[in-house]
Amino acid sequence: MIFGYYILISTNGSVPEQAIPMDNNSLKTAPVQSQSLSTGRFVVLNTSLPESPGTIMVYRIENEISREEALSLGKQLGFSNTGMLEGDIAITFIDGDRELLIEWLNGRMIYADFSRLSKSDPRDRPENLPSPDKAVQIAKEYLLAYGLFPDDAEFASISHGGTRRAISTDGSVDTIVYQDWQVHFVRKPLNGFTLTSDGITVTVAGGGDIIRLEKYWGTYVPYREYPMITPEEEKFQTDDYLRLGMAMIPPDAIGYVNNIDIVYFTDPSPITKQTYLRPAYWIRGVWRGDGSTQSFSELIPAVPELGQLIELG
Repeated sequence: MIFGYYILISTNGSVPEQAIPMDNNSLKTAPVQSQSLSTGRFVVLNTSLPESPGTIMVYRIENEISREEALSLGKQLGFSNTGMLEGDIAITFIDGDRELLIEWLNGRMIYADFSRLSKSDPRDRPENLPSPDKAVQIAKEYLLAYGLFPDDAEFASISHGGTRRAISTDGSVDTIVYQDWQVHFVRKPLNGFTLTSDGITVTVAGGGDIIRLEKYWGTYVPYREYPMITPEEEKFQTDDYLRLGMAMIPPDAIGYVNNIDIVYFTDPSPITKQTYLRPAYWIRGVWRGDGSTQSFSELIPAVPELGQLIELG
């Protein structure tokens, strides 16, 4: 039994009538089908289970940013202290159409140039965009120039973020009047495991101009080792954890689990202090049924001693 499911071995894609409890040593052949104990739905395990390290380092989160640090960062990005709004959750610098928000509790920063983000500027037509490779180079050089590119950052992906179109009243003309690149950087694995929350997204517009930047990069200090549950342990076999986004799926849909990874998770809430960077099992896959496909993603706490993944205050 795993994840609160009875494992069903199937070689022809059918669902066996008899649910047979299996241990992890039986999960060597894919695909493996399992039946939910409380919902009667079936899930196909299309991946192997991760090896548990037994114990895992838990990190304390020390993200709070001081007023002096926020003012220094604002100055660094060309903002003065005159156009400034201080609140309980964040400080916001305003310079015309440019704004910079910095959250006190987690240090998340968001820079935006609304003169380009909220309007269709001729400079931001597709033909004025740099190539993808050039956009990545521009984004990284910008972050380096302002001291915002951490040593443990690495390029992750690039994609079109925003696209706006102008369509004539008769529908005969459809023109893209705005398009940008979003360049994504992530944090290198910590203690060998991926961090789900840390990242930087730089929006590169026409002419290579940076018109938006969002960065969350936590400060994590080793706390102590904790025992980590494994897929074989009873505490991990509760069907209440594994809902897999079932609310809107067809009743006959079958779930396909394609990835199960051990990760570090935190919710960078602007209003509730998160104390620990928590280890978790990250389950991802799709539901298929009635001609439709719906992705799901579920995080399960890997150190029950720390409680739920998100601290509600």
